[in-house]
Amino acid sequence: MSNKKYDFGCGLNKCKGFLGVDAKHLPGVDIVIKTKEDLLQFPDECASVIHSSHFIEHHIYQDAMGLFNLWYKMLVDGGSLITYFPDMDKLTKFKHHPHFKNWICGLQRDPYDYHISWWNVYLVTIFLTECGFKDIKEISYPQLYHTAKRGIQLMSGLEAIK
Repeated sequence: MSNKKYDFGCGLNKCKGFLGVDAKHLPGVDIVIKTKEDLLQFPDECASVIHSSHFIEHHIYQDAMGLFNLWYKMLVDGGSLITYFPDMDKLTKFKHHPHFKNWICGLQRDPYDYHISWWNVYLVTIFLTECGFKDIKEISYPQLYHTAKRGIQLMSGLEAIK
């Protein structure tokens, strides 16, 4: 059984004890992925945990489905996927907030900083179920970002088991 843990889209905030995977060469990033073909380097059943936060919204739905399928293949039986994402059901409650545009569209500081798909718990659960994940449950979002610290909860999280 593999004990490797991967943090996809880690940016500068890689989870402790994880291998960081990102599209940019940043401190803490262990594996740089620029293309879909780069994802082929991950063998089946090579991970016990896969984490992603602020990641799937940067991909079109078809590519996101490909990522969920890849993560399912990467996980050992009983392995877990933990994913956090901006939740459109929560975001729309703050449509008059001055930062609403950034929350919906991304900060757009570089080509990787655009939100191009919108998610909620229901939709992510459908995608995960179609990939074969089981025991999908909602989990609370860690208080890492300034909005959560101020009581504005825009993110949702799911844990799913292979």
